[in-house]
Amino acid sequence: MSFFSGSVEFKGLGGFQEKFLTELFENKIKCRKLRYKDGYIYGRVNPLYYLFVARTAKKHGFLIRIVKKRGLYFKLNKFRNRYGLVIGMLLFFSVLVWSTNYVWDIDVEGNITIPKERILLEMEEEGIKAGIERGSSKYTEIERKVLLKIPELAWINIHANGSKLIIEVSELAQRQEEGDGVDADSPANIVSTKDAVIISSEVMQGKEIVFKGSGVKKGGILVSGIYADKEGNMLYKHAKANIIGEFNEEVELYIPYKSKELVLGDRDIKKNYLMFLNNNIPLFLFDVDVKEGDFKYNENLSEIDFFGIKTPFKLKQGIYTFYEEIEVLRNDEDIKALLEKQIKDYEENFFSDYEIISEDKTFFPEEEGLKIKASYVLRGDITKTEEIFMVYKK
Repeated sequence: MSFFSGSVEFKGLGGFQEKFLTELFENKIKCRKLRYKDGYIYGRVNPLYYLFVARTAKKHGFLIRIVKKRGLYFKLNKFRNRYGLVIGMLLFFSVLVWSTNYVWDIDVEGNITIPKERILLEMEEEGIKAGIERGSSKYTEIERKVLLKIPELAWINIHANGSKLIIEVSELAQRQEEGDGVDADSPANIVSTKDAVIISSEVMQGKEIVFKGSGVKKGGILVSGIYADKEGNMLYKHAKANIIGEFNEEVELYIPYKSKELVLGDRDIKKNYLMFLNNNIPLFLFDVDVKEGDFKYNENLSEIDFFGIKTPFKLKQGIYTFYEEIEVLRNDEDIKALLEKQIKDYEENFFSDYEIISEDKTFFPEEEGLKIKASYVLRGDITKTEEIFMVYKK
C-alpha cells in the first residue's frame, strides 16, 4: 500500500465474513494483510474505499472499526485547516521535484596522486558544477578538454547517479623511477648518504668502489655506473646494488621548567549555515568576529532529507574552539617523561628504516630546564642513486 495514499487497518466480529470478502473481491477492492484471530477478521484497505468496506460489512451482519491509520495522507490531513503550512509543503514538494532535474553533488573517484580539488577546478571551468541541469553539458567533449589540461590522466568518465555527478578517472602509469627520482634507464652512480662503515655489499650492475669493511664519507661513490668491459669499451650504466652500512647518529632535545603553551579552552562559537547552490546562508542574526589563529576550526556537514528523500539542501555547522594561553611549570620527573616520549617519537619517525645496534641516553640539567643527549649506532641501507650527466663536446 502506498505510503503517500496511506492505509486503514480494521477489525470486525461476527456476521457472514465469507460473503463480505466475496463482495469486496467482486468490486475489485484490494484488502491486504487479511488474517483471523480470536474470531476477529483483520485487514487493510485504501482510505478511499474504507466507507464502502464499512457499509458492506454492515450489510453482511457485522460491524468493523478502525484499528490504525497509516501513511502521509493522514499526517497531512491533520493540517487541512492550516492553509499556510499546506501551501508551504506543496511548494516544498514542487521544489523537491524540480531539484531532481539538477546536479547538487559532485564526487571524484579513482584519483591517487592528483588532488580531487584540481580535477574539480578544471571541471568547473568547463561548466561542471553544482546547480547545473542534468544532461545540459556535453560530457564527452568536456572529458577530452580536461584530459588535455591534466596530462597525468589516462581517461575520464562523467556520469550521473540521481542528483549526484560522478567523475571517474584513471591516472597514467607513472614512469618507472628509482626512489630518488632518477630514471631507471639513465646512467647513474650509487653514493653514500652517511659517514659509514660497509657491513655488506651486493652489486648487481656497475663497478664496486668501496668494499666490505671499508669506510666511506657521506656523498662518496659506492658503485660507479661508468666502467670498462673486458674489451676495454667504456660503459655507461645505471648502477644497482644493495649495500648495508653502520653509522653513528646523535640527537639533543631540551624542555624548559617554565613555559607558556596554548591549549584548547572551554569557550567555543557555533555558526550554522544552510547550503544551497554553493551558497552559505547564515542561520544566525549576529555575527561574531573570529581572528585567524586564535581558534581550532571543525566543521560538521549533514544532508537534509524529507521522509527519506534527498534534498539539494545541506546544513553546515562551523565550530570555533578558542585557544587559551597558560603557564606550565614542570619538575625534573615530568620533563624526563616528556623527553623520553619525544626521543621515542624521533626514533619512530627517523630511524624506522634502520636497525638500532646500540644506544646511550644521558640527561643534562641546565639552569632553566633539562636536556637529553642520545647517541646511536645504526645499521641499514645507506645508498642513494645519483644521475650521471653526460657532456658532449663538439
